[in-house]
Amino acid sequence: MQKRKILNVINIFLIIIAFIISLNYIYNDNSSKTIENKINIKNSYRKISDNRILIESLNINLSIEEGINKELLDKNVVGLYKEYSSFSDDNIPIILAGHNNKSVFRNLYNIKLNDIVNVTYDDNEYFFKVEKVLIVNSNDTSILENVYNEKKLILITCKEEDTRFIVICNKI
Repeated sequence: MQKRKILNVINIFLIIIAFIISLNYIYNDNSSKTIENKINIKNSYRKISDNRILIESLNINLSIEEGINKELLDKNVVGLYKEYSSFSDDNIPIILAGHNNKSVFRNLYNIKLNDIVNVTYDDNEYFFKVEKVLIVNSNDTSILENVYNEKKLILITCKEEDTRFIVICNKI
């Protein structure tokens, strides 16, 4: 009789353990599906505004959108000069432009050599180091002639009406 009671207790104990394991399996399976669904939903609603430029030393963290027309830049975003830029080709620079107003590149004049610039674009992250800072005439495009054959990031903003503040960075 004693053996039978012990066997019954063991059977009940095993049933409880099996029940707990099955609940754990069901819970974990559903939670992983829920997480996967949340990731898929999030990715399906991604917008170009997930593309960003970050310059921690200047407290700049801004959205990047394609285009450099006045209407776009007036939305206080950084514009990608898509026609002359490539993220995938290491011989073509990435050219970003933004107003020098209080919301965009107001602090860009304070950038220093060797500051790090982080760009996130199409779910890829790129790091650049400031190599050179220039002030050029607004009609001067010669800066673009010397930036091929290695990946460069070029940041452009207005200095005055007829001059541009240019930051040239090397990919690291």
